[in-house]
Order: sequence, then structure tokens, then C-alpha cells
Amino acid sequence: MRKNFLFALMAVLVISLLLVPTACETEPDVDPEPDNNEAAPPPVEVFEWTAVGIHTPGEEAHQWEQEWAEMVETATGGRIKIDMQPIGAIVGPFEVFDALSEGVIDLSLKTSMWWGGYEPVMNILTSLPASFEHWYQLDFWYWQFGGIDIAREAYGRHNIYFVGPAVFGTPPLGAEIVHSNVPIRSIDDYEGVKIRSGGAAAKWFEGLGASVVSVPGPEIYSALETGVVDAAEWVGPTLNWGLSLHEAADYIIVPGLHTPLMQNEVAVNMDRWNELPEDLQLILELCAKEYSRMRAMHHEPLDHYYLEQMIDYGVEVINWYDTPEEIERAKQYSLELWEEFAVDDLSRKALDSQLEYMRMIGLIED
Repeated sequence: MRKNFLFALMAVLVISLLLVPTACETEPDVDPEPDNNEAAPPPVEVFEWTAVGIHTPGEEAHQWEQEWAEMVETATGGRIKIDMQPIGAIVGPFEVFDALSEGVIDLSLKTSMWWGGYEPVMNILTSLPASFEHWYQLDFWYWQFGGIDIAREAYGRHNIYFVGPAVFGTPPLGAEIVHSNVPIRSIDDYEGVKIRSGGAAAKWFEGLGASVVSVPGPEIYSALETGVVDAAEWVGPTLNWGLSLHEAADYIIVPGLHTPLMQNEVAVNMDRWNELPEDLQLILELCAKEYSRMRAMHHEPLDHYYLEQMIDYGVEVINWYDTPEEIERAKQYSLELWEEFAVDDLSRKALDSQLEYMRMIGLIED
């Protein structure tokens, strides 16, 4: 009996040992032979662009332009690198459109209001005098009411792709304020004033009897200080503080009914745009939309802050909202002026589209 038990136990042990794999029997981990016929992934193409902004190196807004260029590089994984130069660094301020069209530069962050001599519709693409009241309204017109297609058609005629607008304007100041060395308390006071302006705003001032002078942003301070102009419109308190315009003029006139909102273009040379694969085109468009939001969010709190700094410096603010009848006179005058900007089919289309939208949101009546 005992022998039978020992025999059975030994048999179980032998079978168990046979079932356990030995080290010699284990398959070694060996990397498969490389497939020499497998193609290597293509190299990633990097697009290096030169861009021009609208601000000088000392302005805070030029830092925003550079931040946006860095955002594009990050969003594209380094596939688009933008060398963002300040205004005047490569070509003169009024030569940017031609430089972009001809490929001397690849991208511009300027503004359509400077290019009315190329296409009349450019005067409408920023904002008509006394029209929109808040930046999101013009932004909505672009992306939901056909403005983007109108802008792309206009720029496309000049070998430029309009990626999107960067819209801003701080209520109730507007996008631009007027720095003046003469008090302007009504629209009648613009009679005979020499004022720096451009675009649709220039026509607005001229209709009031002012003499318009074309002066680039970096030269406004000296123009005010030396009497080349009596007054100048230029963006809002944040950027104007950076140019020290509060030191060159005694008065500030608000609101900026002549330019209630501002639009900085994100525009690319058409040849450069067509070189981009579709994913980078989409990313750049999304970055343009973010730039619009970024500009608006920067301006709104800072404009109110720097206006207070200008008041503390000693500048007198003439606020037409203190005399509502003057605001109404300016708006009625502006409504009559709008039709003068519709001088060809595309500008007529843009004006009709904006009028339809403004009626829809209650800014004007039928």
C-alpha cells in the first residue's frame, strides 16, 4: 500500500516538472527584423513669415501683437513662425498694403480703414460713423452676417487673403478718441479745425468743415505739439497713453462717434495662404478669431483706467454724453453720410448688409 502511494506521488512530481517550461525552452524577446522597404515619414514643413503690425515698439499693443504671433506658433506646433515687426520697420505705414500684395511681407495686422483708396468698401469694413456700439456687434456682422465674404472678395482682388478681423471698441468711449488743443463741445466746433484722421472718419470730419491731415500714428505727438494739426483721432486711452498724447493736447473728446469701433485686419499674402495645408489654414483662422477677443478684452478695462490717468495728469475730458442733444445731432448727421460710402457694387452690398443687421438689433429704425 505504502509502495503504491509513493509511486503515485513520484509520478505526479515527474509530470509537474515536465509541464513547467525551462529557461532554455522560453522564447527570447527579439525585435522583429526592420522593414527596409518602409518609407520614412516626410519632414514637417515649416512656414516662416514676416509680419507688420500697426503699433510702435514702445506701445503695449505691440506686445499683444507679438503674443499673438507666439500663440500661432504654439497652436501650429511650430509649423508657422511669424516674425512680428512694428509699424514702419520694413515699409512705410501707408505702403503695407502694396507690400503685402506683392509678397514683400507675408502678413499684416493693419486696418482696412487705411485702404479706401484701393477699394471703397474698405471704409465700411471698419465701422461707419455712429453705427455699432459694442465690439461684438461688428464681430457678429463679419462672421454671421456676410461681412467676412465681402472682405475676402475685396482683399482677394489684390492678391491678399483676409483671414479675419480683430475688432475692439470700449463703450461708451468708442474705439477712437480725439485729442485736441481746442475745445470741441459740439459738431459745429469742428469747423476750421485741422485734424489728423483717415478712412470713413476723414469724410465725417470733412463734412463738418474740418481740414483733414494724414499723419501716421508714431508722428501724431509731434504733429500736435508743433501745431501741424489742432486735433487728432487715434485709438483709445490705453494706446494713446503709450504715445504720450495726453502731454501734447489739452482736451479729449468722447465718445468717438467718428469711429465707434476699430478693426485690425489679419491678412496674408494670397500666395503664402495657398501654400498652407488645410489644417494650418483652419488654425490660423481660429487664431484670428481669438486675436479679436484678445484685443477687445485687453482694451475694455485698460481704456477706462488710462482715461482716469489722463484726467489726473490735467487733461480736460469733454463728454458729449453730458449733452444728449449733441449726440443725437451727430447721429443724424452720420446717418445722412452713410450713403456716400456706397459707390460701387461691393460697397453697396456691404452697406445694405450692415443696415439690415443694425435694424435687426435695433440700432436704427426702418
